[in-house]
Amino acid sequence: PASLVYVKKKEEACKKVGVSFFLHQPNNQSEILSLIKKLNEDSSATGILVQLPLPEGFSQEEIIQ
Repeated sequence: PASLVYVKKKEEACKKVGVSFFLHQPNNQSEILSLIKKLNEDSSATGILVQLPLPEGFSQEEIIQ
């Protein structure tokens, strides 16, 4: 699908400029919220990108807050 191509392009762009990239596919909303909280507390993490659209059942509003 087009979204997978888009994610791959993001990964390639990150590598090109020396930015760390990892893709995490959470099983549930609490898992992604926990990961975002952990990354927010990590001083070495300078940015977080959340790939939209989110899986069905995930609250986009709650996650991007």
